[in-house]
Amino acid sequence: MVAEAPISRLGNSAWMLGAWFLRSLQLGSFDAIVIGSDPSFAAALAIPLRASRPRTPILHWCLDVYPDAVEAEWSRTTRLLSRPARALMSGAYRRCDVVVDLGPCMRRRLERYAGSLDEKR
Repeated sequence: MVAEAPISRLGNSAWMLGAWFLRSLQLGSFDAIVIGSDPSFAAALAIPLRASRPRTPILHWCLDVYPDAVEAEWSRTTRLLSRPARALMSGAYRRCDVVVDLGPCMRRRLERYAGSLDEKR
């Protein structure tokens, strides 16, 4: 089995998240929105969802912290995306009302992006 190239993986994630967001606009209102960790960078969906649904609670069930989870497999070229990816995910994590983590180590990593997760809205 051949590993998927990082750029292809990012493109696939962007395509899926864009399609999911557009579909969400057609579905009416929600009591809450739950975002998982798959595909890569799925929590970035919180940014347009927060803009389009400012009062709907957004919960991120975090199993992987991005971009940390994929940076090791990035090449020198794709590492140029590290700073913008960190800025994107920082904004995404901050827009979530609840971030469910796997434990204290993950919580510390997430707090580097979002600040204190205990002081959400």
